[in-house]
Amino acid sequence: MRAVQVLRHMGMVFVDLVDGKVIQLDHEKWWDEYVMVNFPEHYAFYPSQDQIHSIVNEGLVCHGPFAGWDRE
Repeated sequence: MRAVQVLRHMGMVFVDLVDGKVIQLDHEKWWDEYVMVNFPEHYAFYPSQDQIHSIVNEGLVCHGPFAGWDRE
């Protein structure tokens, strides 16, 4: 999955994933609905459904908020 590759390249280490995987949405159908349900107060911040479609088709990655921390 492209997002995992990009995050690992950024130095992120996946320590604990739900069911051991990153969830990937069907960007052609569910992006706008996903943002409205999960982040309605930040809807204008995220790319639109059309913009996400272009981002994915160009092989780029757009990641939203996720939990991260430094390890001692």
